[in-house]
Amino acid sequence: MSTCSGACAEVWPPVITTASPKATGGANTADLGTITRSDGTKQVTYKGHPLYYYAGDGTSGGESTGQAISSFGAPWYVLTRVGAK
Repeated sequence: MSTCSGACAEVWPPVITTASPKATGGANTADLGTITRSDGTKQVTYKGHPLYYYAGDGTSGGESTGQAISSFGAPWYVLTRVGAK
């Protein structure tokens, strides 16, 4: 279950999908899943943990300025392709 909504979801937008998530690179598709958010959208999970983007990283890809930020009650980490922080 995701507890990140409102202001939290503005800073940490959830990774949303309309289909079954599929892994690329060294990730394992079996480790991916979904949960249903309170608004009915499907959020991608990795080993049961909800996944998020960091709004401060923009859209150019490859940025990870959100690494180890502690906000909204928890530390946040970027995952590698194999799921390590």
